[in-house]
Amino acid sequence: MEGTSNPYKSGTEYEQSKAYNADIVIIMLGTNDSKNWNEENYKTQMTAFYNEYKTENNKVIFATSPKCYQTTGNDITQEKVEKVYQAQKALIKENAAWDFIDMYEKTEGKENLYNTDKVHFTDAGYLYIAECMYEKITGKKAPIEEKVKIPHTQQSGETNYFTFAEGKWEAGDAQHTWSKKVDPAHPEATYYEVKFTGHKIDIYSGKNRMMGKVKYLIDGEEKQRETFIMLLISILHSLQRFPI
Repeated sequence: MEGTSNPYKSGTEYEQSKAYNADIVIIMLGTNDSKNWNEENYKTQMTAFYNEYKTENNKVIFATSPKCYQTTGNDITQEKVEKVYQAQKALIKENAAWDFIDMYEKTEGKENLYNTDKVHFTDAGYLYIAECMYEKITGKKAPIEEKVKIPHTQQSGETNYFTFAEGKWEAGDAQHTWSKKVDPAHPEATYYEVKFTGHKIDIYSGKNRMMGKVKYLIDGEEKQRETFIMLLISILHSLQRFPI
């Protein structure tokens, strides 16, 4: 807000955001507004700010400030942010037509999502905020991408397992496995296949001077040849790898 160290209206993003004419606008003012606190000034500016973005055709969602877990110091503290939150709740009560999301309530008990300063979020915290906004806009839970590690030692099951060409690979150990000497006339005979459920897969493989290029196939269709240590493939179902 105006009167703080870095008000949003002083930046170019402010005019750009209004010119965008967005269908959905989310206003979530941060905890910096707890500095130089004046409740009536805050409520006046916040109401004007909301009205600047609201049109007949768009949807504006007012998000309360998230909780602060810093309890000491003279800058941003839990006590100061609590005052902001109470003023925001009063605004919501005074403006019954406002659509809102209570991010203070949603971050209650979520201290693990904060950085060591207990004010700013970690990456996981920002992802959580995005999930909350997604649910508010769509009315549905955000689809969470679950990552599953498939070790080369996992060689059975209904999905998420390796299959190695018979007789072409060493037994290896818990950390590594490696191919036996490859027949130059039939390099495709030395392959492994990963059957997995998902929409992408990261392949990690060691590489040394004796190794050449490899060929990758997705559901039997060749995708690309790589000499890189890591390959990222999107929208996949079954991957097969063998040297060429």
